[in-house]
Amino acid sequence: MNKIRINISQVLSDIMKKSVWEILRGRYPEESCSLMAEVHDSTGGGRRSLDFMVMSLWKSRGQYLSGIELKSSRSDWLRELKNPNKQEPIFKYCDYFYLLTNGKNVAQLEEIPETWGWMDIKGGRIVIKKKAPKLDPQPMDRKFLAPLLRRASSKDGFIHKSSIQTKINEAKEIGANIHARENGQALKELKDLKEGIAIFEKESGVKFPRYARFGNPSAKHIGQAVKFIQNGGDEGAKKELLRLETIAQNVLNKISAGLEPLR
Repeated sequence: MNKIRINISQVLSDIMKKSVWEILRGRYPEESCSLMAEVHDSTGGGRRSLDFMVMSLWKSRGQYLSGIELKSSRSDWLRELKNPNKQEPIFKYCDYFYLLTNGKNVAQLEEIPETWGWMDIKGGRIVIKKKAPKLDPQPMDRKFLAPLLRRASSKDGFIHKSSIQTKINEAKEIGANIHARENGQALKELKDLKEGIAIFEKESGVKFPRYARFGNPSAKHIGQAVKFIQNGGDEGAKKELLRLETIAQNVLNKISAGLEPLR
């Protein structure tokens, strides 16, 4: 069963990532914005990465580049506050920069830096808790433009509806396979039990009730008979009676000795 839990856990994790992605897509539609995930500050892995970046594509709506840092726990957010230079390699190219929270009590309004905005996910949609101010970004150099364009054209790490359904189907298939194996094991154990009963009936000449239903008196009597034989049969019973006789005789002797002074 552990294998099922592990796969379901992975599915749920992917669903959460997909959920954030699609919620962001609701705010930044595909026809007007390029949404990128895990953007590095340079190619070859880079030293720093940002969870999401958005490039507005239409001049009529303002062509801007926004950075978005996702935080789902307060402890993670507090670590971010203690390292203000962490986002600088990418922050310097952004027109706007947002903290995106996905969880209860992750951040407080007074903790948000002046140069940041704050978006919060509530009920499957984005709520603006603090509007990001317009920044004065540096011109993009090729060192940063290369990883940005690579993420814009890549689908690595993006979770789409079809892949979510595929993972759910995979988990169901794993569950069905394990269920089939467990059923097979149960059938094998039942077969072994029936074979054992058949051998017992053949060698003993006693027909075991089918198959010793609860409260069946015949099954009870067979069990008592087997126990009787295991305890030595008639010879064992004789020894037990002799032992009890000795105990009774000792008790009687002690009683007689106690009564003697009273006579």
